[in-house]
Amino acid sequence: MLNKRTVIYVLAGILSLGAISASPAFAINEISQKQEAETSQEREHHKNGFWKDEEFVKARAKALGIETDGKQIEQLLKEIRVKKIIQKAKELGIETKDKDTDALAAEIHERLLKNKAGELGIDTKGKSLEQLSMEVHESWLKKQAKELGINSEGKELQKLAHEVHDAQLNKAAKELGIETEGKDMHAVAHEVMEKQVYNTAEKLGIDTKGKTAEELLKDMMINHSDKLEKLNVFPFGKEYRGFKGHHDSHKEKGH
Repeated sequence: MLNKRTVIYVLAGILSLGAISASPAFAINEISQKQEAETSQEREHHKNGFWKDEEFVKARAKALGIETDGKQIEQLLKEIRVKKIIQKAKELGIETKDKDTDALAAEIHERLLKNKAGELGIDTKGKSLEQLSMEVHESWLKKQAKELGINSEGKELQKLAHEVHDAQLNKAAKELGIETEGKDMHAVAHEVMEKQVYNTAEKLGIDTKGKTAEELLKDMMINHSDKLEKLNVFPFGKEYRGFKGHHDSHKEKGH
């Protein structure tokens, strides 16, 4: 069974240095200078899960065209970080010449934030990034709540966020045929994640018989990461969005 620590650290690591989700809570913040691999939180992630696995890190580096011979994991992680930030900057039309990584990360953060604000119909003129970030978060959260049939009127954002995350999780569980009655949300989240790992493995033509979800996830991330991104499936695709939020929001409460 895919254990709790493995799920959290592996997926946090994959996504912080890997794909960019369409969710503002992830797309804006995960690539920002506040959430990158140089922070103590990310260093802790790298000490756990697959980011301390030499085979996995080298596979991710090679997929990005990074030379791995003679390099330690920490060096490769830094180069992966730089490569992904440059890729994202180019994707957004941001000039990368003569800019250091932190400057690019800051520009990416601002561009993603303003793009999301535009999508949500929020006026950006004269607003600080902090103010804009709060407005984007609130607007997106209320939009999600409405789509899920949740009444947001008069509720504190933290409470609303928990309701939205739990509703997303229950919805995914139902779609996957997972029974939720009598289970806490962490148990449901791990069942959903495991089911998605097996589903993705099957989509990639991987034999799942007799293999744990952790073994399959490692196989996918080392040998099929390019296909995962192209297919836009778990753990790179939209299926993952609600469960990251679930773990992040509950960590605030000490779970």
